[in-house]
Amino acid sequence: MEIPEPVAAFDPDSVEARRRAGRELLESLRGEAPASALNEILEVAPAFADYLHEFVYGEVFSRPGLTPRDRIISTLSCLVTLGGMERPIELYVDMGLNSGMAPAEIVEVLLQCLSLAGFPRVQSGLLAARRVFLRRGLIGSAGADLAPEGGAD
Repeated sequence: MEIPEPVAAFDPDSVEARRRAGRELLESLRGEAPASALNEILEVAPAFADYLHEFVYGEVFSRPGLTPRDRIISTLSCLVTLGGMERPIELYVDMGLNSGMAPAEIVEVLLQCLSLAGFPRVQSGLLAARRVFLRRGLIGSAGADLAPEGGAD
């Protein structure tokens, strides 16, 4: 049996650089969106932010090949499919709006999940999106039809 080569030495500078880049990316995408969920998690697990910044945003979200908008679309789809992810969905709806998506596009992304994720999960996602749209003044308290023309009759 051949002994594998040792893994490259741990480089704290590159870890800190990824963490810093991830933090900056998340802050730029999040904009004015509330960070309440993250703050609540940090009360019990302060290291969570390091993992989030370093890995999720410093490595995965920073990869070449997709725009931030495309990554947000993919992430929204995954969150809806998982179910029970209303608070993260709200964050990614905010991030989608901050990256130039129209509310109607976000609604379409969520509706696209219907055939695979099912009505209850998509309904939860739409209600989470509605809360963001309301908070940002994009719809009135009675809501509005944000679907593009040619939708269901």
